[in-house]
Amino acid sequence: MQINVTKSNGVVRARLQDSLDISSVSEARDHLLQVLRSGSEVLLDFSSMTEIDTAGVQLVVAIRREALRSGVSCRCNRPSSAVLDVFRVLGRDDIFDEAIVTA
Repeated sequence: MQINVTKSNGVVRARLQDSLDISSVSEARDHLLQVLRSGSEVLLDFSSMTEIDTAGVQLVVAIRREALRSGVSCRCNRPSSAVLDVFRVLGRDDIFDEAIVTA
């Protein structure tokens, strides 16, 4: 799991890459919590992800809850088809607030 973070016009974009699974979720959690602390608006970009398991989905949901609790706007968008498939199976595809889906 790799997370590339950029900031532009007050928006912090965290582009998640590769796989978010049980083996990487702890490290990703720490990194994403730092991202939440770095701005008032955070965008999680899933376009470069190749795989996610239920531990990864749980992390994304938890990060969104933490953002809400902290008063940080946290949007999820651009899911790869592999990521979107998992969220759909779990009935959580509503987490993606933009209709931009990569092939």
